[in-house]
Amino acid sequence: MTRSRSPRNDSGFALIEVIVSAAVLAMVALAVLSGIDGATSASGRETVRSVAASLAEQDQERLHSLQIDKLADYTDPAQTFTISGITYTVASATHWVRDDSGNVPSCTDKDKESDYVYVSSTVTTKGSLGARIPAVKLESIVAPPVKYSSSTGTLAVQVNNRDSVGVPNLTVSISGPSSDSALTNQAGCALFQYIPTGSYTVTLNRPAWVDRHAAPIATATKVVTASTVNLLSMVYDQAAARR
Repeated sequence: MTRSRSPRNDSGFALIEVIVSAAVLAMVALAVLSGIDGATSASGRETVRSVAASLAEQDQERLHSLQIDKLADYTDPAQTFTISGITYTVASATHWVRDDSGNVPSCTDKDKESDYVYVSSTVTTKGSLGARIPAVKLESIVAPPVKYSSSTGTLAVQVNNRDSVGVPNLTVSISGPSSDSALTNQAGCALFQYIPTGSYTVTLNRPAWVDRHAAPIATATKVVTASTVNLLSMVYDQAAARR
C-alpha cells in the first residue's frame, strides 16, 4: 500500500525550492551587477586618466610658449581644475641642464653654460575615481635661442659662513645690465641664469649679519661673460654677540 504525501510536505518542498531559486537568482544578479560596476569603474578611470593626460599636454604647450627668461626662473604655483566632480592639480617644474653632463647647474660647475631647460608637467587627481589613478607626468626640453648663448651668461653666487659652510635661504640681489634677486639653495648657491653680459653688483642684506669686514651690508662686483658660469664667492654670517 502506497502512502500518499501530505499537502503539508508538498508545501514545504515548494517553499525550499522557492528559497533556493531566489538565492541562485540573487547570486546571478550580484555577479552581473559586479561585472557592470567593474566595467563602469574601469571606464571611469580611463576617462579620468585621459583628462589628466590632456591637461598635462596643455601645460607642456603653455610652458613651451613662455620666453626662456620666464622658464629660467619659473615659480608659478600649481593650478587646480574641477571636471565632473574630479579635482585635477597641475604642477609645473623647470630647471637648466647641461647637455654634456646632464647635471643641474650649480656653484661648483663653471665649465660651460647650460644647454637646455628641462620642463615637466605632473597632474594628480582627487575624487572617488581620481584616488585610484597614478599621477600623469610629461617631460620635455626647451633649447634657448642662439642669442642667449652668444650675449648672456650665468652668475653663480656662493655664500658661505665663517666656517666655509653654505648659507641657505639667503636673499641675493644683483644690479647691473639687469636686476634680479634669488634665494640661496641648501648649499648656499644662488644662480642667475642667462643674464646679459656686463658688470654686476651683488648685495647681501640680512639684519644682524655682517661680512668679513663687519659691514652689515655685503657687496661685491663680478663681470659676467657670455656662454659661461661666472662664480662669485662671498662670506656672510651672524654678527658676534657683544660682551
